[in-house]
Amino acid sequence: GNFTVFFEDRAAAFAISSVTTATGPTGFPAAVTGTNITDTHFVIKDWPITIASTSYAYRAWGSVGNNLDHHFYVSNDLTNWTLVSTFTIPNAASFTDAHGFVYYGFHDVILLNGTYYAFAESNQSQTMLVRSTDGDDVWEAFASIGGRPGDGPLELPSGVSVGWTPTGSFIDLGYDRGYGKVYADPRDNNYYLAINTAAQASLAPAALEAAFINPANWTWHDGTTGPASNPILSATAEHDLRECWVVPNSNPNADWMIIYDANFGAADGSLALGYATLTPPPPPRVHNITQGTHYITITAGVNAANPGDVILVDAGTFNERVTINKSLDIRGAQYGVDPTTSGARTNPAMESIIDITGLPLTNPNVLVEVPNGVTNVSLSGFTLMGSPTSHYADEAVVRCWDDDITIEDNIIDGFYGILFKGADNLIVQRNRIVTNKVGVTVQPNPANNVKISDNLITRGSSPAADAAGIYMTGCSNSAITGNTASGFTGASGTNGSNLNHLTVSGNTFTGNRDAISFFGSTTFITIENNDLSSSSRFGINIKGQDIDILGNIIRNCGDAGVNIDRHVIDTERIRLTCNDISGNTNFGVKVNTALVTAIINAELNWWGDASGPYDPDGATEVPPCADTPDALNADGSSDAVTGNVDYCPWAINTQCQPLQQCGDFALLADQIIELDHYKSVEGDIHSNGGIEFDNGRPGTVWGNVTALGNIEIARDNTIDGDVTANGTVKKDKKATVTGTVTSGASLAAVEVPSLSYSCSGTASIIAGKDKTKNVAPGDYNVLRADKNAQLNLSAGEYFVKTLQLDDRSRLRVDVSSGEVTINVCGLINFIKNADIIIIGGDSKDLTINYSGTKKVVLGKDGGYQGSVVAPNALVELGSKAGFLGSICAKSIAIAKDARVR
Repeated sequence: GNFTVFFEDRAAAFAISSVTTATGPTGFPAAVTGTNITDTHFVIKDWPITIASTSYAYRAWGSVGNNLDHHFYVSNDLTNWTLVSTFTIPNAASFTDAHGFVYYGFHDVILLNGTYYAFAESNQSQTMLVRSTDGDDVWEAFASIGGRPGDGPLELPSGVSVGWTPTGSFIDLGYDRGYGKVYADPRDNNYYLAINTAAQASLAPAALEAAFINPANWTWHDGTTGPASNPILSATAEHDLRECWVVPNSNPNADWMIIYDANFGAADGSLALGYATLTPPPPPRVHNITQGTHYITITAGVNAANPGDVILVDAGTFNERVTINKSLDIRGAQYGVDPTTSGARTNPAMESIIDITGLPLTNPNVLVEVPNGVTNVSLSGFTLMGSPTSHYADEAVVRCWDDDITIEDNIIDGFYGILFKGADNLIVQRNRIVTNKVGVTVQPNPANNVKISDNLITRGSSPAADAAGIYMTGCSNSAITGNTASGFTGASGTNGSNLNHLTVSGNTFTGNRDAISFFGSTTFITIENNDLSSSSRFGINIKGQDIDILGNIIRNCGDAGVNIDRHVIDTERIRLTCNDISGNTNFGVKVNTALVTAIINAELNWWGDASGPYDPDGATEVPPCADTPDALNADGSSDAVTGNVDYCPWAINTQCQPLQQCGDFALLADQIIELDHYKSVEGDIHSNGGIEFDNGRPGTVWGNVTALGNIEIARDNTIDGDVTANGTVKKDKKATVTGTVTSGASLAAVEVPSLSYSCSGTASIIAGKDKTKNVAPGDYNVLRADKNAQLNLSAGEYFVKTLQLDDRSRLRVDVSSGEVTINVCGLINFIKNADIIIIGGDSKDLTINYSGTKKVVLGKDGGYQGSVVAPNALVELGSKAGFLGSICAKSIAIAKDARVR
């Protein structure tokens, strides 16, 4: 549209004329259009109005002269104006500090929340705020803003006592940031800009009006509240300054434009309308919404905040490094908006951008720092532009050191994206990260409870040779879930060392050198339901212990789908099941058999064809899955496997049921389970051998019963479930089975976990009769509680040669800070009336492993719980004893009136 300016035309006896341009507030033509108005301070608005049943497109107000009278006009063409009335503007009764009355007309009118407001000039140099209900000829002056020395924070330079008034328009600063107003020096020497960021258009009417009339909300453009010192425009020898007003460019973040009417000098014939550009210092864009205070920079807002405050940062660019030196919740303009979805957050004008560009190089060259000792910090909704290249160590966009840090919903670009130096409770979620080194790094100190989820991580334009998506070292009880990290051809989607109890699930790590690579002393890792395809080397490169690899897509990798090797500790207890391992160039599963002697459980995977994996050596295919033992599955047409891979049975399609484990059963035995006059079992029962139910008292099982051998069910037993055996099911006619009874089935064996550890402790802790002893995790010879005594255990791992509980003794296990594992080598003997008490958790949080061969006695009348694993021994639950949890053993005997659930 057109840009039209009305002005007092000195070439036409100060009549009101206008000029129009289609190029914005620059490029005015020489020709002007006159009007029939000779007033001063003429203000026009394109607000339709009806007067005496006639509709008009425009309305205007003018000052008759240096007196109380004002004119109200209407028009339909901007040239010919109809006078509606002559009016005066009274002072409201509440306006007790008024200096004179409005003489010199309006300096713009705005409509906010149903009320019309304008700045006006009194005959005693006071800046008055006036208002009208209908925006016509009925107005009142009700407040003032600055105007003379002592009138408020807009205090005038010393020596100026009259004529200091606002001139021209006041302007919306854009993006709901407040309003600005130009003030004129009466000597025509300088113009100054005042800014009010508290008066925002989105406020309710009463709040907006209060913000306008509060002198404390108006400050000079340079941030000062004392005498004006830095003009935005000054007179020169060629011209003086007269009426002045401010208009913005179409983008409120661009340079503003000052339009001014001046006597330019002889060369211009004293007739010109001129303009000049202005970029004023930015208005406050950082808001402490807890305290209601406002700041120019993020650093100023952070430094002035109290711990726990919430800081909101407007859209715009902030060229500053930020140190968050206290517990704060800092939110950008895109707070709560996920940038990882397709098409999201593509307009930089809507972003709060913290940018390191142009700042002096420092060591470390970090954009946002959360120092050691600062906890409980949240940073969200920003675009964070750090250094793309490395100058010093820790060249990171965000670096943090301590507990309870949340970084979410940010766009992050730099060398290192997020660098966490190690502590507890880090959350990194829903960030879009471009990195030339590593997107999210956790090192070098130990870390606990790190959650990295739903991030989109891509490689930058100048990546390091070993650029990676995620790198973690020394992390425990952590999770990497729902992330996408692709294209890291020199390293991995995620890699790390010395990890413990880590879950990696639901991620897409494709097109990398390795999708996942873990090494060092890495233990208890779950890798499930990830897409790990199209790696140039390995889908998974694993070195460690107790690794579960479940339900992943591992296709089309350059060397092997899964590579298993040794690093610091022996690699063992690796389980792969229900994965799609297909189309990989050399191997589906590759084991360095020279260093890894453990058998890899790779059962029930899909290898790309129903014929199973190609195994020309087949050293561990016992029993064979489809071929005779001497064929060794050499005719398998799927991905190849090396030695030490137990792939039998394999899945015949991509649909897979996970292998059952110890914890899926109440009772699991490798040889035989005997239930003699027992009371009840709640849960499934399985034996890789046989199961014998002697006469019940009666006895009841709520669950399914399965065995690879025979199952015998004597009278007075009720099985509330199915009974299935590869051998024969023999059921007494006075026994009851509510489900199906199946003999001659084809059940697969369920593995009783093998154990490998040693007990080298020499110290013993014995709680004497009626005594209590606290026992820290560690290595021991004997742990024993005598009659009516108690042993207190806490989170961690124990290695014990002998564990004994005497009559009425107690083993109290506190799992509130983590799981407890007791590894016993020589003897477990709970004599009678003993109890295991778990505090802060349940039976799943306590594991009692026994690697020996002697009978494990859970004595009569006792109350026991946890997971008992004894692959080489008989576990006997005594009469009238109760057990809560699961028992997995070589053999199991449940005595008279005993209960398991």
